[in-house]
Amino acid sequence: MVGTRYWAKQALTAVLSHLQANSMKRILQQPQDTQKMPEVGALLVAQAHYPCVDVSAVSAYLDRLAEECKHRMAEAGTGTDLEALLILNQLFSAASPSPDDTPRQAELPYPMSAWTWEQQSSAADWMIVPSGNAGLGLQGDSENYYDPSNSLLPFVLATRKGIPISLAIVHAAVGRRAGLPIEFVGMPMHFMNKLGAADTPDERFIDVFAGGKVLDREAVKAMMQQNDIPFHENRLQAVGLAEVYTRLCGNLINIYSHSRNTSKQRILLDMLLAISPNNIEYSIRHAQVAVNRDDFDTAINDYKRIAELAGNVAAPGALHPPRAVIQSRISAVEAMRSAWHQQALEQIRRPNQAVPVQFKVGDVIRHRRYHYRGVIYGWDAECKAEEDWMQQMRIDQLPGGRHQPYYHVLVDHRDRPFQSTYVAQENIVRPTPTPTPSTTATTGSSGEASEIGEYFEGIEPDASCYHVNAYLNFRFPEDWIAAI
Repeated sequence: MVGTRYWAKQALTAVLSHLQANSMKRILQQPQDTQKMPEVGALLVAQAHYPCVDVSAVSAYLDRLAEECKHRMAEAGTGTDLEALLILNQLFSAASPSPDDTPRQAELPYPMSAWTWEQQSSAADWMIVPSGNAGLGLQGDSENYYDPSNSLLPFVLATRKGIPISLAIVHAAVGRRAGLPIEFVGMPMHFMNKLGAADTPDERFIDVFAGGKVLDREAVKAMMQQNDIPFHENRLQAVGLAEVYTRLCGNLINIYSHSRNTSKQRILLDMLLAISPNNIEYSIRHAQVAVNRDDFDTAINDYKRIAELAGNVAAPGALHPPRAVIQSRISAVEAMRSAWHQQALEQIRRPNQAVPVQFKVGDVIRHRRYHYRGVIYGWDAECKAEEDWMQQMRIDQLPGGRHQPYYHVLVDHRDRPFQSTYVAQENIVRPTPTPTPSTTATTGSSGEASEIGEYFEGIEPDASCYHVNAYLNFRFPEDWIAAI
């Protein structure tokens, strides 16, 4: 059942989110000189995306890559760290001449929706250690830079593509295991690795996004100037794992903010607050996401915590809002909670009006103009959106205007990921031909039950509609005689 899978995953995710936040704290409590496995925190981030998948095999794969790197160093008789670095870079970025040493697209756990328990065995097909002079062929993915999978190490290793920070973590994880003291440099708009003491002849910077290109300090300065990045010496200082994981989580939060995926934002903000629990900026964002998810109790607790932190001038964060502003926000959220509880108990019945409600909750539909597919999970007899939204969307220019039924539609994730829309009745049509279950929004980006399971239990055999859960059946009692 879709609903059962959804709520089971929600429960598992909530438990794992708490455990992962605690694990992040423990990782960062280790002494800096013992942190030879910088991928561990990044794997927690990947685990947050796949609570049912074991990602621990990635660390074992990095162990094997490091052994190959040390073997090549010994064979070459490297005498300096720079010579050893060049061998590491060859293993990292050199292409494999053999088709058997490259990942096969059909066997990759990609796209993100494809990785499930049943498909974990395919991981062995891409966890190949190249031999001879062959390499992993890791490279920057400029074409799909903001794809979340580029930040997740299992996918980076499987597809051999990533963004600067994820590639840097893989590079450092292998290098540190092989005996090289690789450090991270978190400069603005870019991320690189570093080897050697600052301002010495041995200092080198590694641009992993550019295939492991080795630069000295002057070359990095020139690169920054070319990209209009103001140069300051502290921007080339090494950063610790706390800064690395903060940036990794921050990148993903920004991506999920644009796609409106509040569930992933929530988990990643939990991790950020585990790294920096007194950060006011993160706490405010955590509260805002909680409000967007109708988790008003969490939001109120967040704002109370923010009020405590606001009195501490040493608390990190861009701004310390005045206590009066915070208290006003608490009162506003309390009012929202009260209104939400009242609305949740309201039953919506079909009105006797000039423009009748033609569809019911659970109906699979298609947008008349934009052609995306979706399923109805609520409706209003006429538009109840805020006036600003109605003006922005120009709904009064529609033939039926605002005085027609409007529907809350959960959009098929393949058409518009993580979106729900508010659609006028005149813009809704039934799909022709009726879609089969395999072409409706039954699963989400993780391959498990998606947001659709929050509202529905299953789908009709002809795939024309979904069976509502008990709550929607209570809210819209005249739409369905009974719900399974």
